[in-house]
Amino acid sequence: MKRVFVTLIALIGAGALIFFAGQSLTVQAGKTYDNRDLDGIYYYAGQEIIMEEVDDPPVTVTDYCNGYGTLTFDGVSSVIRTGTDLCSVTGTSTVSGQELAYEVDPDGSFLMVNIADPTGRVRGQIVNKGRTLLLDGTERNLGDQLSFFFVAAKQ
Repeated sequence: MKRVFVTLIALIGAGALIFFAGQSLTVQAGKTYDNRDLDGIYYYAGQEIIMEEVDDPPVTVTDYCNGYGTLTFDGVSSVIRTGTDLCSVTGTSTVSGQELAYEVDPDGSFLMVNIADPTGRVRGQIVNKGRTLLLDGTERNLGDQLSFFFVAAKQ
């Protein structure tokens, strides 16, 4: 019985080899991205954890912030941020019309830079066929930044 089973497996394998030998396998490159892939309005939400100095004399405390709002990409190189940050220490702040520049790499990663403050850099990745963005603070040059991550979904 064991010999019949092994022979059957061998015949199936040989048949598969003969079938696939006549087939041509085409490997296609993945999609390449550029600035045009970021166009339109994305709703974002996320969290930022920052070390803040407060009071007199200064005391360093951890400030937990949740942010939400919109990112409006023009498909060329400019993005406008409008939103609200709710922080445990510094309170609520509103951002309206903050201008950022962005550049998309061919692999779908991108960098957004605050025009007014170039240290406020955000690295991102286009996912879900352009309908979702993952944003993180790995490019930020802020020593007080402990954590920064956001998700954005296209309108």
